[in-house]
Amino acid sequence: MWPVIGLVAVSAAGAAFAQQDPPSSLTPVADATPIASYRGHLVFSRAVGNGGFELVQRIADGPLQRVPVPLRSVPFDVDVGPTTGGRILAVYTRCATEPRVNLGFPGITEYQGGRGCDVFKVDLAGGRETRYTAVNAADGTEFWPTYWKGRIAFARVYDHKRDYPYLYVKTVASQAPSQRMPGGPRETCSRQDGKRVCSDDRRSVPQALELYGTRLAFAWRYQGFREGPDYELRIDTVGAGHRLMDHINGGGLTSVPIGWPSFEGGRLFWSRGCFGDTSGCQGRERLVKAGYTGTLVELQAFAPRPLLSQERDALMTIVLTDSSGTADCRGDPPVAVGTCSIRYVRPDFAPGG
Repeated sequence: MWPVIGLVAVSAAGAAFAQQDPPSSLTPVADATPIASYRGHLVFSRAVGNGGFELVQRIADGPLQRVPVPLRSVPFDVDVGPTTGGRILAVYTRCATEPRVNLGFPGITEYQGGRGCDVFKVDLAGGRETRYTAVNAADGTEFWPTYWKGRIAFARVYDHKRDYPYLYVKTVASQAPSQRMPGGPRETCSRQDGKRVCSDDRRSVPQALELYGTRLAFAWRYQGFREGPDYELRIDTVGAGHRLMDHINGGGLTSVPIGWPSFEGGRLFWSRGCFGDTSGCQGRERLVKAGYTGTLVELQAFAPRPLLSQERDALMTIVLTDSSGTADCRGDPPVAVGTCSIRYVRPDFAPGG
């Protein structure tokens, strides 16, 4: 039998976040949003009622606070990470032409669809928003930035080939250009009757990048030979190799996306979802963790469903789920305040079968 995920009770204020039980739930979320957390600073986007989204943070058990940056018309593709001096930065993009809000599946905005998007940063302890001039290309769109101690990584598509994304890592203080990383596959090929045959559709989409030291973890979606897309989770290492951590073949009416990587304690954490016609994948939703050096040994736990995004911080897994089961945070019929919530859970990981 698979282990059960337990909800965590609300803790008392005053102790360090890593020694507390974090809150069990937050204010309902009306839209699917990426979530990011580091040292108890949980950051995500919240709709403000006029078609815009504000960036908010919650520190341990404190109240929700707006991060003092301008609104976006889509949820922020936000990540948070530490500086070498111990501050915590949030990084995200802004676009000349925004992507369509929450057009992606399941419900998360396809940031690759924006135009003229550049990377920005803000200190979560206060300060003004700043554009990262050294990493933004005049003829391209950056998205899904991620930051760790003086390095920033991001995805980019160039204006002349919008369906051909690249991944880059840049040491901010260095004059050297951004380093291109291997990324994921752009097509599927096989041998048929002695000939090499490749899929016609070469579109690929990176999602939810996560940088830790010299390692860049990311989800990657691409079209193979099947009706639905294939999903992969990979780690690229600066100055070294790259590693495939997980792969799911595409389905038809059923989709099992892999995503939301997060590093902690020498392990990589990620999720496998279940969307579309869930009769074909129900029970396959998983929270997964594994070491990323040496032999790959997965440990798994049941995931709450539908799982829209996840993060890892202070020995806890943070999940965004939809209580209505519609996977769009709206409900059926629609609920004005939204049907999603962000919860802290304590998965009981065990060897997978």
